[in-house]
Amino acid sequence: MEPNIMPTVAIYSRMSKAKTQATGKALKDLERECLNQLLQLREFGASRGWTIAPEHEFLDVASGSTNDRPRLNDLLAAARRKEVDLVLFWSIDRWTRTGSRECLNLLYELEVVKCDWLSYSEQWLEGAGSQKDFMVALMANMAKQERLRIGERTKAGLARKRAEGVVLGRPRGTGKIIDVSRLSSLRAQGLSSRACSKLLGVSHSTIQRRAA
Repeated sequence: MEPNIMPTVAIYSRMSKAKTQATGKALKDLERECLNQLLQLREFGASRGWTIAPEHEFLDVASGSTNDRPRLNDLLAAARRKEVDLVLFWSIDRWTRTGSRECLNLLYELEVVKCDWLSYSEQWLEGAGSQKDFMVALMANMAKQERLRIGERTKAGLARKRAEGVVLGRPRGTGKIIDVSRLSSLRAQGLSSRACSKLLGVSHSTIQRRAA
């Protein structure tokens, strides 16, 4: 970009779908969190005098384990068409969690079409000079390792629940998880299936299916 010329700025935000399993949040709640990122990025852009058009806001609700994301692909296509001079994103781990090589390659896709980039959470990278690629690679690798740890913790938690007899997923006819061990205990006490359905907060037909 030439000095004193305002760039055409795009902002990118991502929230992981995997959090729905880890936190039980609905997709709308995740989208709201992602919108919070967008709001702060808009404010930061305004503080630098940048005007960011609505069509240049790209929001993905998707895992960072892949770089094949719908809105990220749209953003890269816009950069290749020279519609964007600079991409502003929240942080390296919101940009991608695929690892150091993949992260650098993704940023290089912007650089080869003369599109700059800026991380809101790591603005100090602007002054990193010759160490910039090294620092980006380090943070990208840390983001990938954190993603792997989250996956391991989620799997361990699900395995523990299965071992405790909790049936995971959404049984047909209900959006609630049924604790099979508690259902068995209630039936052993002589409670009817209708009474169990009220105590567990699920439909009578669901209790009958589980009892069968």
